[in-house]
This record gives sequence, C-alpha cells and structure tokens, in this order.
Amino acid sequence: MTLVSMAAWAVNSDEPLPYERRDSEHIEEIMTAWSEAEGPWLYESMATLVMQSDHPERPKNVNNTTFELLQQMDDQRRERLERAANRELENERNAARSETYYWEEWLRLFESAGCERSESSSNGDPHMRTYDGEKYDFQTAGDYLLTSSKDERFMIQTQQVRHNDKVSVNGAAYLNVNGDEIELYAQNHPDPFTDKVMRINGETVENEKAEIILKNGGVIRYENGRNVVNWPTGEQLQFKTRTFQDSKLLDLFVNVPSCNDNYLGLLGDNNGNGDDDFDVDESTDDQLTRVDYDRSFDALFGDDRTTSEQRENQKKDLKFLSRTFGNQYALDQESSRFSNPMVNLPEAERYPQSHVTLADMDDDQLKKAIKVAREASVPEDRMYAAVYDYGFVGLMPITDFPTYSRPEKREERNEPKIHKEQKEEHKDIDIIPQIRFGTGVFRGVQHGNTRRAPSNHERRHPTRTNTGNNRR
Repeated sequence: MTLVSMAAWAVNSDEPLPYERRDSEHIEEIMTAWSEAEGPWLYESMATLVMQSDHPERPKNVNNTTFELLQQMDDQRRERLERAANRELENERNAARSETYYWEEWLRLFESAGCERSESSSNGDPHMRTYDGEKYDFQTAGDYLLTSSKDERFMIQTQQVRHNDKVSVNGAAYLNVNGDEIELYAQNHPDPFTDKVMRINGETVENEKAEIILKNGGVIRYENGRNVVNWPTGEQLQFKTRTFQDSKLLDLFVNVPSCNDNYLGLLGDNNGNGDDDFDVDESTDDQLTRVDYDRSFDALFGDDRTTSEQRENQKKDLKFLSRTFGNQYALDQESSRFSNPMVNLPEAERYPQSHVTLADMDDDQLKKAIKVAREASVPEDRMYAAVYDYGFVGLMPITDFPTYSRPEKREERNEPKIHKEQKEEHKDIDIIPQIRFGTGVFRGVQHGNTRRAPSNHERRHPTRTNTGNNRR
C-alpha cells in the first residue's frame, strides 16, 4: 500500500525562502490610517505569513484573523494598497532577480481575500465533495490526509473509524492552524474527557462555545450550532458532531479561496478542474481505474439501480476510490499527527467487507429513506448521501448545510467592538466568553475552561513545530 510521506511533498523548512522580507512605510501607513488598533498588527502579521515565521503577538482588542481584516477593508483602501504593493514589487524586481518575490507573495495573500470560495465536505458515513465539485463515497478506516496546503500551515487529517464491516465514519480530525495543533474527537478519545470534542495544543477545551483566539493567528467561533475554525490564510472549517445508533461522528465542511490551487488530499487541488481530482501516482502498486456509470435518478434510485451492469460498475468505482486513490493519502506512523494514530490496519479492517450502494436496500427501505430526505428538504445534489445515510445507519439528514461565514466590510474603526459605556448600559446581556490560547491571557472565562488531558500528545510530538512555519 502506498502511504503518504509528508516530507515527500511538504515545503522543506530547512531550505531558505527565495526572497527576503521587504517593508513599506507607505503600506503600513495606509493600514494604520484604516485602523489604529488593528492596522499595525495586520501589516506585521501579513509579513510573517509571507515569510512563514512566527506570528506576531496579538493585541488584546484584535480578535479577527489576518484574512478577516483584509476582507473587512473598504474597496477604496484595498485599491490603494494594491497599487502601492505593485509599485513595491516593480522596485523589488528591478533590484534583484528571483524565482519568486516577497511582494509577489504578499499580493497573492492580499488578493485571495477578495476571491470567491470553493466549498468541500466530508460528512455522514462519509460522503466526500471536492473543492472542484466532484462527489464520491469513501468507506475506509484509518488516518487520512483530507486536505492540506503544500506548506502545511493549513492541514486537516481525518481518522475514519469502522462503524460496521461495510460503513465507516469520521471519528476524529486533526487540524494544523498555522502552527496551533487541534484535535477533534467524536470517538476514540485519547483521554478520559469523552464529553468534550476539542483539544488545542494538548489542552482539552471545556467551553466549546467560547470565542477562541489562537496564538498563531487563527480564531475559532461558535456560530449557528457549529464550531467555525478560521485560518489566518483564509481557509475555514465548520464542524459538528452527530449522534446515530448509539454512536457519534464528525461532519466536516471546508472552504478555501477559489484563487488558491496549492492544495492536495482527498478533497482535491482546487484548480477548477474536477477531471484531475482522482489522478493517481503511476508508481502506485494497485493500478485500478475509475469506472464510469449511469448517475441519472432512475439508475441511482429507481429499478435500474439493481441491474447487474450498474451494480458492478458502481462497486468497481468504489473499490478504486478506497484503494488505488485512497491509498495515496493514507497516513503512516510518521505522518499521522493524531495523539492516538490508527495506522497499519489489517486489510480486513481498513477496507469494507463489501461496497454497498442503494441497490442493497429493498424498495420499502429506499422509499422510506427518500421520504425522510425530502421531508427534510435535502437539496437534490445531496439526496444520494442523505438516503444512503438514513437507509444504512439511520442517520437523520442534515437540514442546515453551512455556507462560508464571511465578515462584513466596514469603514475605519479604531475602537473595540464593545465599548465600555455599552457594557455598563447592558450588564444583563451575556457577552460571549473568550479564550486566548498561548498568550497567557484568558478573558471572560476561568482557567477551568481548559484542562490538561493525560494523553500522549507530548510523548508523541515532544519537539514538533509546524513544518513550513519555523523559518526566521
């Protein structure tokens, strides 16, 4: 089996960047004029993201990510910044010859804040949707690379656990948020705190509805019944646990700037072309190939689903996805970042005993599952997944598919969101508590909102730092 070796594709942190840091008093002045409180930090944080170095300490009243601040900026000021950065890039090109330039990377980050979003997901048992819109089922078990930028500052690994011999679910997820390590558990907890989902840098989070400010630039909020993780580079994960048949799973919804195509993993590369989302390395031992089959309604839900050709082609395609394609992103002991990795599984446990399709349901089961999905107003493009989940494991459909949580643009603002006089006037209003990880500052909560888990996090990763985030 081909296993992912992170070192094979990640940026080598020991190699120097092909450019040096550049500064512009004019750009810093434009940002400071926009916000005296946030502008200077925004300027410095962008520099650290371009240089892949330690994120600057966040001032107390700065509660947004670098990317969110860029999104909130008014169009006129953004245009001024873009013109100024292009002048700096021209000067840099005249001063030095390089493969890549500082201001070129700065502009790439800056411009991505104005891009549309590419949405993807791994939900249910589990059904996958790539950034480029391709849908497939992935009934394997073990640790997998769901998605990652090539410098690993944005990374999501999933731990798929077997629910039965045919179906698996997302039991856990690992996130690298620009150097902060987060583990999410619906199952297979690494410590006794099985009532809590989230662990951040080895600490179990008690209040999972608090706004969490991460040391390295990320922010986690609780919105509309889901936790929303925001990376400083613009990626976003919305996650939630669901209960079914005395068990739990994680639903993961990921979106990224559509103008960035430097991703890899089970969710694809985000290059706008779904045809290459299932390309495999030619050196892979098990050279199965994708099999095309009829995806019309009758072929999936009607009598045609039980024809021998339709069933055989669907099962062949599922076998390709779980083995030849999926094996490229299976993690080993070295590349898995989980405190309790599930690697080196025997083949009988990793792969389903047999691949099931809707043809394996009888007509009454199928009709009931379709009825439940329609009553829940499931969109047509998600109908197959909802019917599959309810029919095979009794999982009720998702009724509120999340969309990208985007901050509104605003004019200049030099004051914090909640003014002192407002607090005095509305003492009876609950303020969302805030936890600031890694800064020594906890606001709105007691230290009891985190607790040390007796896990093997430090034992497994005693000196781990974020690959690609430790350059100076």
